[in-house]
Amino acid sequence: MFSFLTSCEEHGLLRESKWVGVVSNDTDYIIFVKAYSKAVKLDSFYINPKKKLNREFTERELGFTEGIFYFPEGSLNEKNRLIDSVVIVFEGHKKIVHYCGGKHLGNCESIPNNLVNLWEKRNQIVDKDGNLLFGYLYKYNISFTEEDYNSAVPF
Repeated sequence: MFSFLTSCEEHGLLRESKWVGVVSNDTDYIIFVKAYSKAVKLDSFYINPKKKLNREFTERELGFTEGIFYFPEGSLNEKNRLIDSVVIVFEGHKKIVHYCGGKHLGNCESIPNNLVNLWEKRNQIVDKDGNLLFGYLYKYNISFTEEDYNSAVPF
């Protein structure tokens, strides 16, 4: 008995959506970013000067993300998973603290460069021949500039 396996990814069929968060460091300083929930650090990363950090998530992984941040599967329960503060540190000299009175940061539209904000929906992604590569691409772009550094508070 012979059997043949075929791919479900034929041209024209919907592919899995993709989420990409891009954080640009346009300053001359290493930036350390830390996300917290009720004073517990959930995730952190750094970006070298004049570089970009890309964080990509699949549909399955999205259940473990908040904006640009990722939580390892099973690390948190639903009650304490929401990010309520983010600290951006410029090489240990200055910092910016995003805090929304204990509420989820995604609900604070007044915060500039909010790393927990909602994703922006983009068009379907196709290759040069028009074949669908992903269902949709959701992309989130944030840039930290010298202006952010200058407005940060010294330690």
